[in-house]
Amino acid sequence: MRVVTSMLLVAAALAGTAASVRVQRLHDSRAWISERARFTPGLRARDRYIGSAACRGCHPQAWESWHHSHHRSMTQLASRESMLARWDDVVLPDGASLRHDGERPVVERVVSGRTQIDPVVMTTGSHHMQLYWLPSSTGETLHALPWAWLVDEQRFVPNEATLLRPADDAADYTWNRVCIRSHAVAGSPGWRAGTGAIDTRVVELGIACESCHGPGRAHAEGRRAPWSRGAGAADADIVNPTKLEPDAASQICAQCHSISLEHDEAGWLAHGPTHAPAASIASWGTLVRHPLRADTPELDAVLEQDADYLVDRYWPDGMVRVTGREYGAMIESRCHGGGELSCLSCHSMHDGPPDAQLRAGADGDAACTQCHPEARLASREHTHHDAVGEGARNLIFAGVTSRCTRLFAIRVDMALRSHSISMRPLTRSTRPGSSPTP
Repeated sequence: MRVVTSMLLVAAALAGTAASVRVQRLHDSRAWISERARFTPGLRARDRYIGSAACRGCHPQAWESWHHSHHRSMTQLASRESMLARWDDVVLPDGASLRHDGERPVVERVVSGRTQIDPVVMTTGSHHMQLYWLPSSTGETLHALPWAWLVDEQRFVPNEATLLRPADDAADYTWNRVCIRSHAVAGSPGWRAGTGAIDTRVVELGIACESCHGPGRAHAEGRRAPWSRGAGAADADIVNPTKLEPDAASQICAQCHSISLEHDEAGWLAHGPTHAPAASIASWGTLVRHPLRADTPELDAVLEQDADYLVDRYWPDGMVRVTGREYGAMIESRCHGGGELSCLSCHSMHDGPPDAQLRAGADGDAACTQCHPEARLASREHTHHDAVGEGARNLIFAGVTSRCTRLFAIRVDMALRSHSISMRPLTRSTRPGSSPTP
């Protein structure tokens, strides 16, 4: 009897301990969620917007494909699930140590002779690399940890080492002023000049449904009744990029994937964008092109303030050198200017695998033969090579197996996704002052 009683007491004690641990974890989790919310962008008044959750009921397959995409996870609240880097018992080369304090991912470092512990409250990136955001001393802005996590290589490198430009050890990345433009839905920096006040707000973190399809409240509310849904329902109140003209569709991508200037930069900093898909870039800003490619008069004022503006963004031969600005290189190609090439010629946001989001039939030579006759492309007059031998061997380049990528200057990879298509000699890339993309 005593043995049974003892066993029952031990079991009760273990159960009590387990329950206590669960309660403590729940308490820590709630405290972390509350702290994190103080430092991350709040939700702005949605008025015309409704949020991606409202799209799921009527568009489950499209919603699922988006949910598993790197667009969705471009900007996330920091958690054990969203953070890809090793974060326990890690010491960075500058002496900063990474660990978890309960559910809080923290960075401990010495600043001005004193130990400082900051929480990581938000992340950017989930495909090739990930950056980590720490709150400023005032809690109003987010600044990047100076180290980025390379997903494929599983290691930290200096943020500046991820850019194709001379390193700037004094660089300070501020999410509220830079990354918010492309990494959130209708982000409003809330940067009010002269007041010192900053109140950053977003409709949604990451690139979500309304980033490409435009504000969806009118569309959703107009279809609450079952009989108002279906293939026959009018879609004038929502943007469908696949139904737009090629360049109009591409300009939706160019909201983020181009180098552009706002007509009213101060207004954007204070209140966020006044435009939404499918407004043309010309309606709200200026597409920047290198002077060797086109004249951009608005650049003069920019260069007066920042003499390195072009150097940081373009190679000397005029090719884009900044990652993620593919539209700016694509429009320099004859396939765009003289044809109907668009982003959707090769990519599909909902029908392609998450890694490259290539649509079916757009990998390999088929990407070119959808417009150009295959017999013509395979001819010696076109390739300047025989049908067999070195010139005809397939090339695997960033997941695309193709002879065309061997013969044309089509370059797609993590460091430089130029998306230029040209027929310049491959030897050009070795000449001084030219971009790696030939």
